[in-house]
Amino acid sequence: MTHSISNIQKKIEELEDKFAEIESINNLLTHQIKELLRLYNALQLLNGVFDIKDFIRAIRKLFLEFFQTEDFAFFVFEERQHWLLVKYSNGFAKRRLREIFYKPGEGFVGQAYLQNQMIYVPDISQARPGAFLGLPGMARGCLLYLPLAHGDQPPLGVLKLHKTRVNGFSDADRNVLSQLTEPITITMLRSERVDMLNRQSWRDPLTNMFRRHTLSLLLEAEFRRSQRFQHPLSLLSVRIENFGKIVQIYRSAFRDAILKQVSGYLNQNTRLFDIPVHYDNNIFLLLLPETTKKDACALAEKIKLDLEAMEFTHKKAGPIKLAVSTNVATYPTDTIEPPLLVKLALSNLIASSP
Repeated sequence: MTHSISNIQKKIEELEDKFAEIESINNLLTHQIKELLRLYNALQLLNGVFDIKDFIRAIRKLFLEFFQTEDFAFFVFEERQHWLLVKYSNGFAKRRLREIFYKPGEGFVGQAYLQNQMIYVPDISQARPGAFLGLPGMARGCLLYLPLAHGDQPPLGVLKLHKTRVNGFSDADRNVLSQLTEPITITMLRSERVDMLNRQSWRDPLTNMFRRHTLSLLLEAEFRRSQRFQHPLSLLSVRIENFGKIVQIYRSAFRDAILKQVSGYLNQNTRLFDIPVHYDNNIFLLLLPETTKKDACALAEKIKLDLEAMEFTHKKAGPIKLAVSTNVATYPTDTIEPPLLVKLALSNLIASSP
């Protein structure tokens, strides 16, 4: 009898250990799910960014609401001056920030840049005096420095975050923020590019696409970025083969209607950071960053089928169908030279449907 009671107690202890282990695993999974959910929501927020105004609005919401961060500043490395200078900020004393610049390796900003590693200062009061210029009032709380890096490439700068609470960035905070630095960097670069192009009015008002003369500059910038980050870059061409015949018969008013509808479709079926160009009367180009040849060809086939399924009506004729051809050229699969990418995309266009 005593032996049976002893066995029962032993089994109860084993079950208790198992329950404790299960509870520990459950807590860990719950913690990881919360981290993934916060990361997902942050990426969704960044995905809606178009220009610099959108970027600043999204970043402010991300840091202030998702991470309860009181202040942030983007230090960007300027190659000409060889300094890290403040480009965007919120909350820090802006006048003092404009006077602050760091050499690579200097201060925590310079160290994070040079080492390409996150630096966390859990308690500012324990650091050397005067190390944190730009903080409002008496320096207190904690600071986090995150290099704005992309893959194995040198960082573009450093993101500085401040909380007034000591050790305010938890392990989970630092883990999620370190995973967000790459999407933040990409979003910042793309929003700056869009902002620059919009300021210079390089868009065709009829198609809302970039004009032909902007292609060389856009292509050069995307080539440099693809080379730097070792990502593919595709150029997709779309040609309306029977466009000249349609215009000859139905005149220019119908021409504009076709261009507007086709360009509207292309604009709606590309990503925010893709670059649509109205290259010639009947030719459109889509510059597709971070897109493999396989994915670009799949998109080209979809565009061709969708456009050829469209019907255009004219008062003097019945439904009019378009004959469409497409082609794709990809860096580095097909070429490593920007001009040749355009040449390849425009040559040997895939024949339109009969």
